[in-house]
Amino acid sequence: MEDGESENVFGNLNPQLFINEVINCVNDVVDEGFEVFEQEALEVLGNVNEDEVNQLRKGVSCISSIIHEALDKRLDMWETYSLQHCFSVPEGFSLPKTDTSGDTSMDHDALTDAELDNQLDSLREKLSEEGRKSVELQRELHAERKQSMCAELVNESLKQLEQTPVQDMQDMFQEMMKMAAELQVKMESRKNKGLVEMENSRTNRIYCPNNDQTLVHHMNGFSDMDLGSLQEFENF
Repeated sequence: MEDGESENVFGNLNPQLFINEVINCVNDVVDEGFEVFEQEALEVLGNVNEDEVNQLRKGVSCISSIIHEALDKRLDMWETYSLQHCFSVPEGFSLPKTDTSGDTSMDHDALTDAELDNQLDSLREKLSEEGRKSVELQRELHAERKQSMCAELVNESLKQLEQTPVQDMQDMFQEMMKMAAELQVKMESRKNKGLVEMENSRTNRIYCPNNDQTLVHHMNGFSDMDLGSLQEFENF
């Protein structure tokens, strides 16, 4: 197919000119890269004489030639492949004629930017709503898991109770009742003892105001006083 026909098929794009432009751009990039490489090498070397500069440029040029040689082969292969496969148009192929009668209706039905923005906002709101629902579902699932774990613990405890013999349970209950009764007796005894000690201390402060209060122990009453002190209290 002629170049003019190819341009019509590919939207006024000439395949050969396009490929040439790409190859030229690649070569320019490689050349610029080696120029930068040479400048950086000179800055790294610092003060060098003219012979060393020429040797450096010669080495860079040699490397550049090797790179360009390999690159040219690759680009030639790419050009051949592109022309034979990417830009190949079958003989007799022609584009269908465009129907311009519907252009007006298509323009009329096309969505405006404002309508698109409204649709995007609506989609964002829907996504946010779905996100909130997802969070609520996660909370409900977490609560159900906790409830299920509690139910399993209760069931396990009930199973253990069912497996425990009745006599053992009665013995445990009797032991608990016994311990509760003993605890109540001890608490009453301690309470009464505290009341007696408080009454003794108050009586001592009333009837012995001039005595040394350090002789009266708050826990033992007059049991810590010696015989002489007791006689003085009696004479008083």
